Parts: sequence; C-alpha cells; structure tokens
Amino acid sequence: LHILYQGPDGTFEDFELGSVSGSNQWGMCVADFDNDGHKDVLSGGSYDGVHVQNITAPGVFTTIELNNGSMFMQACNWADINNDGYLDVFACHDDALSRMWSGATGGTLTPAPELMPLTDYVLADYPDNDHSGNYGTVFCDVDNDGDIDFFLAKCRQYINDPYDPRRINQLWINDGNNNYSEQASDRGVAFYEQSWTVDFADIDNDGDFDCLVTTHSATLKLFENDGLGFFTEITEGSGLAVTGFFLQAKMEDFDNDGYVDLVHSGGSHRYFHNNGDKTFTEVGGVFPGEDTMHSLALGDVNRDGTIDLYASYGDSYVSPDNDYEDILWVNDGNDNNWITFELEGFQSNVDAVGASVVITGDFGTQIREIRAGESYGITCSFACHFGLGASETVETATIKWPSGLETVIDNPAINQFHVINEAPCIVEVTIYASAYGFCPGESVTLTAPEGFETYQWSNGVSGSDSIVVTQGGNYSILITNADGCAGSSNVVSVVEITGDNPTIEIDGDLNLCDGSDIIMTASVASSWVWSTGEETQTIVVTSSGTFSVSTVDMCF
Repeated sequence: LHILYQGPDGTFEDFELGSVSGSNQWGMCVADFDNDGHKDVLSGGSYDGVHVQNITAPGVFTTIELNNGSMFMQACNWADINNDGYLDVFACHDDALSRMWSGATGGTLTPAPELMPLTDYVLADYPDNDHSGNYGTVFCDVDNDGDIDFFLAKCRQYINDPYDPRRINQLWINDGNNNYSEQASDRGVAFYEQSWTVDFADIDNDGDFDCLVTTHSATLKLFENDGLGFFTEITEGSGLAVTGFFLQAKMEDFDNDGYVDLVHSGGSHRYFHNNGDKTFTEVGGVFPGEDTMHSLALGDVNRDGTIDLYASYGDSYVSPDNDYEDILWVNDGNDNNWITFELEGFQSNVDAVGASVVITGDFGTQIREIRAGESYGITCSFACHFGLGASETVETATIKWPSGLETVIDNPAINQFHVINEAPCIVEVTIYASAYGFCPGESVTLTAPEGFETYQWSNGVSGSDSIVVTQGGNYSILITNADGCAGSSNVVSVVEITGDNPTIEIDGDLNLCDGSDIIMTASVASSWVWSTGEETQTIVVTSSGTFSVSTVDMCF
C-alpha cells in the first residue's frame, strides 16, 4: 500500500505502508474509523482476510486483521450503521452472506451480524439460496428522513433465473431506530437483471437522491426518486439506455453547471453530460487514451473548485494493465460558479460520514452526501461540491449531521471552501506557527488559544493547546468550550526545507492580456533574487518575458 500525501505546495510525497496481502484486493474503502485525525484503509480479496491499516501518522500504522474475515470480498463501506458515533464495516461477500463489524471507542472492530438482518427478506428461503452475489453498495438516505439506508447491487454468475434472490437487488430502509427492513420491490428498484454497482445523486435538483444502477445483462438503469424513497424507472429517453461491461459509475458535476454528470468505466469508459431535463448526452474525448479506464475516484485535488478524476487502466475484465500508468485528470474548469463544504463531526463520527448538505437558490435544491465506500469498492473525496452555473448566490446551506443536529448557513459565500464543524454553536479559533519553514532536525511549534475545554489537532494529538511538529504538512485544530460550542481553526502549512532547487508557483493565466497580471511565488528560502532584480518571495508580472529566481537555502 502506498499513500501519496499532498503538501502545502500541491506536490505529493509517497509513503509506503508495506504489503497488505499476498492476494489481489478487490475492494478498498477509506475513513478515520478511530476518530484520531488520520484516515484508515480497509481492504480485502479472495479469502485472504479483511485488513485494516490503522494509520496514526503519515507512514506510521498497524495492521488489524478482522475476526471472521475469511471471505471473497467485493465492495465495502465504512458507515455508522447503528448511529453510535463510530464507523462500522460492511463487506460484500461474493460467495455467501455479507459480513459486518461494529466500531466502538478505542478503535475496536467486532463481528456484528446483528447490525442488519441480512437473511430476513421475502425470497430468503428460495431453493439453493446462499445469500451470495453481493457486489456494489451505497449507504444513502434515500427516503430523506435523516438516517442512512442501504442499497446492495446483486449479481451472480451462471445464475440465469431472473427470480433467483442471488441476483435481485436489495434496498434496506432504516426506520430511524436503526432497524432495517428490505423494501426494494415495494420501492421500485428490485428489477431482475445482473447488477454490478449503484450510485445515488440528485439528477434534477429537487433535493432527493435519484438512483443509477449498472448491469451486465441489460443497459444502465436510471430511477427517479419521488422524494420519499419510491422510485420510477426513467431510463428510456434519458440517453443512458446503453450497454457495456460496467465496473464503476459515479455522478458528479464536472462542468459546474449545476447538474450532476455521469462517468463510467469498465469494458469502455464514457462521459455523459446532464442536460438539466433528466436526459444525458454522451460527450466523446473527455478522457482520451488508448487503454480502458477500469476504476476511478473523484475529488478536487488542486482545490480550484472543479472536480478532477484519478483513473486506473486495465486490459480485460478486471486485470490491470501494468504497461499503462494511472492518470490524474485535472479539470480545466470554466467560468461557472461553485461552492464546497468540508464537514468535521463532533457528536457524530469525525469524518461526518452519513451527513448531507442541502443548498437552495434560483437553481432549485441540490443535495450531496458524505460516503466512505461506494460503487464497486472505491472511495471518493469527502468534500461536498456543488456547481452553481451562472447563479451568484446560495440562499441557504443546511447540514444534516448523523447525530440529528442541523446547521443552517444563510447566504454562504460562493467560489470557496467552507469548513463546518458539528456543534450547537460556533466559536472562532486561530492557530499560529513559530515558523512556516524549518530545517532537517528542527521543529515548529503550533499554538492555539488557551482556556478551551478540549483540543483535537489534525495530526491526532489531543488535550494540549500547542504541539511541536517535525514533519511538514497542513495542520488545524478542533476545539470546544465549556458551553459545548465548537470551532475549527484556520489551516497552517509548514514546510521542511530540503535544499532542493527553488520552484515557482503561478497564480494567473500565462497568456497575459492588457491590464492583467500574474503572481509568481517562489518556494520557501532565506532570501530571493529574481531575474527582474526584485528580492521578495512573491512578484507581480504585468509584461511578457522569461522569469527565474535564485535563492539562498535558509538551512545552510
């Protein structure tokens, strides 16, 4: 396992976490299950066990082998199934009943088949039923009642009987007291095809989650939600009645026009633009290349307000192509507006998995949800991103936390990230660094205000208003006061000076127009001398030319 941590300057540093298993891993999902400020990694393959890399710092980890983990794992999820503030595990079993583990304080995970009654459904007693054929999963509040429900996409090779339960999708509805009942047929999504993955997103901006299912025996299937979690198929005429060997499918607003688009991978990969009227149009050449995209993950990697895509490629079925490197596709963007929310749980799990964000405006009502594991064993960004098109205001943003709390923000500023923490009231907090660059062997002290009840630093340290760091990175803190109010600080970036050649960061369009400028910022150093003669870290360029900078390393 390798994890690439992104630094303050946007570059990545590779940390190796050793060999997870000698077998291929079919599913992987990521979340901070022990609430220590570091994401952890769950994975599993073909009867090699289910593994958790419990990470406590970049490159520092212990491996946890889950009890009762001998299974052929497919997709997986971290989700707070019983809503106790700790993330649980759901792991799809290809050959038998899926498995669950319950999270608890101290970072323990215990086998917990009682979390959902997975053998209690209408066709459970069907002849030869072993509850197998479990592939794609999503935890989602499909009926908009404030608690998570669960969709399980079913597929079983060599089973041709369309009424065999091993290939009939399941939708488990939560009654609000963490009691789940299977209702796929009653709610219109138990169609009788070989399904692979599922995604939920609001295709028509009416504030509920519509449903997309990939199949291997028919076309893509699109279902419209009536707002109460009952679905009507609208595939015909939608532009999505296409066939293929689908492996992943995700809906996200790639062009920030206010409507979620669709990208899928598998035997081929395609991009479909949402036309805003419940129809989609395929657009060619969005992700060009000679090989086939097999898997993907989405997020705004450079924090410019547009969704980027990380893709892996393969030869056939699910075999990776070792001669074709993974590609990070960076979105070129456009002039459309956007807004993004990053949530931090306090009473709920720290990643706020299961929380939703609803925004309203002249664009209608849009909704997003935080999920840890979706489609076929992938995890995308936890940030809730919304495209706004030409809209210049958001009237309200409502965050619905798993704990039941709601946070309402009036007129949040657009074209920026909003970090929101879960608390009945908010306090402002600012942290400071003794320095923003340090030499090898030295350290930097980060300090928060005194007098708060609790302190939780982003690197996992708690209980102190200051920390000493010896590793470059982005740092922040979550605090609470005696009244239970919480605050999330600014992010402070510190850099270890390594003596490398200087770099220049560009802010602005390299094609200068009359009256425009470009801001050039050199990397951290003791002093700078630009080819223009200026001696500051940052210069403003208003005319064309070739520019360079020389630096004196502050460590030597």
